[in-house]
Amino acid sequence: LVPADVEEVEVERQVDGWVVLGSGPDPVWTMKNDTLTLRVKCEAMINNCGARHEVKVPRGVTVVADADNGEVTAVGFDTPLRLSAANGDIVVRDSG
Repeated sequence: LVPADVEEVEVERQVDGWVVLGSGPDPVWTMKNDTLTLRVKCEAMINNCGARHEVKVPRGVTVVADADNGEVTAVGFDTPLRLSAANGDIVVRDSG
């Protein structure tokens, strides 16, 4: 997560992996009521799926991020952040 000189949220993502006896990795995103949801479906007996998302948000926007499985990193914010991760680290750098 980074603040940027953008008009609306921008996302760059890299998704890769493999599955045996199943499907994935299938990236899915939705935007509803100012909430962006990013997921990677990886449903298989054996799998190794991963994703990296770089999310740019307009400067001055308050960010709430909840991660189910993975790290949340926020860099350079001077607005309030509410970050949580059920299974992963939370890293905040260069924020005021």
